[in-house]
Amino acid sequence: MSGQTEGKRRNRKLLTRLQAGMLKGILAGKSDLLAYRDAGGTGLNSKSPHDVKIALLAKVPDLMDRVGLCQAKLIENWLKPALDATETKRAQKDGKFTDERTDPAWEPRLKALDMAFQLNGSYAAKPGTRVEIAGDGDITVNIRDVD
Repeated sequence: MSGQTEGKRRNRKLLTRLQAGMLKGILAGKSDLLAYRDAGGTGLNSKSPHDVKIALLAKVPDLMDRVGLCQAKLIENWLKPALDATETKRAQKDGKFTDERTDPAWEPRLKALDMAFQLNGSYAAKPGTRVEIAGDGDITVNIRDVD
């Protein structure tokens, strides 16, 4: 790839005006629909709030990479240390520290472990979770009777 083409890609805006506005609204705690409308979405074109949000979510990994939050760095610098979290407990008598011990900090460890399992996709979907299948909508199921 030529340097000129690469430069054009790097300078291209990552988010559209509508996506950026909707993201700002969602981060402010607004519903998807309200964030969409506040960002200038009218619903007159083919872009529904759901479509804009799906397109926005697809760009999140690239956004995180651009600001230096790639998965490898997050895991190495934050998740792995949290799995070894400790807390220091101190005892006092007459205003002076008399004893100190370091114990595992179980709550942060459990939260980090839960996050690791979530990121890995180890949990089953919750009831009522909407699953979208990419493609043209046609699904072929082959059932074979095996004795």
